[in-house]
Amino acid sequence: MTRRQKRQLAAALAFVTAGVIVIVVVVGGGPDERPPAPGEGGGVSEIDGGGIAPAGGQTDDGGQVPDGGQASITRPKENGEVVPDGGATTEPVPQRAAEVPKPNPDIAKAQAKALLGKGLEMSQAGALVEARTALSEAIFSGKLDPVDAQLARAEAWSLARKTIFSSRVYPGDMYAFVHKFEAGDTLEGSRGLIKRLDLRVTGALLERINNVSPQRPFMAGKPYKLLKGPFHAIVHKSEYVMDLYLQREENGRRLPKTFIRRLAVGLGRNGTTPLGSWIAYDKAGGKGTRAPYNDPQTGKIIHYGEPDYPFGEKGLWIRLHGIDENTRMYTDRGIHSTDEPESIGKAGSAGCIRLADGKTPEAWLDGIDLVFRALFAVSKPESRHKASTVWIRP
Repeated sequence: MTRRQKRQLAAALAFVTAGVIVIVVVVGGGPDERPPAPGEGGGVSEIDGGGIAPAGGQTDDGGQVPDGGQASITRPKENGEVVPDGGATTEPVPQRAAEVPKPNPDIAKAQAKALLGKGLEMSQAGALVEARTALSEAIFSGKLDPVDAQLARAEAWSLARKTIFSSRVYPGDMYAFVHKFEAGDTLEGSRGLIKRLDLRVTGALLERINNVSPQRPFMAGKPYKLLKGPFHAIVHKSEYVMDLYLQREENGRRLPKTFIRRLAVGLGRNGTTPLGSWIAYDKAGGKGTRAPYNDPQTGKIIHYGEPDYPFGEKGLWIRLHGIDENTRMYTDRGIHSTDEPESIGKAGSAGCIRLADGKTPEAWLDGIDLVFRALFAVSKPESRHKASTVWIRP
């Protein structure tokens, strides 16, 4: 956080605390009532690469310490399939009654301001998970003024970097836990941890969080941080932005909606990015790297590295499949990297959502790099309730 942002944070905290302390009492300032997360109560657990044991010396499930060996690692696939060209499809169409995120009508502007103040205060006090929850509620209330909303998003992103995208697991975090790998454990595949533990996150994200690579794989007998997803996204067409957030339904209840960050996007010319609900879908031309492009005008297939390849240097593609009456007919929409970074913030695509490549020192936390790792795609219609959902709004 820059000095200017710190001054803004301090000034906002002082103003909010002075002006809405009575409202804070009305809203309620205590932590959410919820069952303890694995490892809660034992302090902060930190895994740096190979890692150290979580606080308390136990794994998340209380299991025995593995007997050694090395676990294998899976990498994001190289997708050799062709991106659909918009023609008819005979595959089952995923359909579900998606719950569209809407502003909370029960929260007044003053209450949203109080939640912002509560979140900022808890963040300063080191209660990062509680601060994250309060700020997210304030943001999703839709009742903050533009200046306060920007401040809340900036602080929420700072907290997400610490609590979600670092190797640490914080007490009370219902989205993260420590798992000790056993010999033969992998992340992906029919017997991988992602499926067995129903994580609904990508292996690429878990690898990056734990600083794992083919040269430094997961090791049996050592604890690593795992996340519970899925992540979702809301695209606001009029603002050319995407809000990324985390929310999971577990045992019949929805965990607290957690705001991650706002990203700039490029959209379709002449309104060709349809409003409605979609899921990330990994079927025939689904999610992949260096994905071939099927030009809808010429029918020509353009492969990665060839002239006029539109997905840029990263070549990242996430297929979207419509799940409501306004989107089901589309089979060629997606989210992808671009060879035209100047089109971000404009209507320049043929209907897809464009994201720029990450340009910061931590590029994996920016643009298409972050979204590609975050969104979880499914390949079977019966698993659609586990997929990341993308809502496109006016």
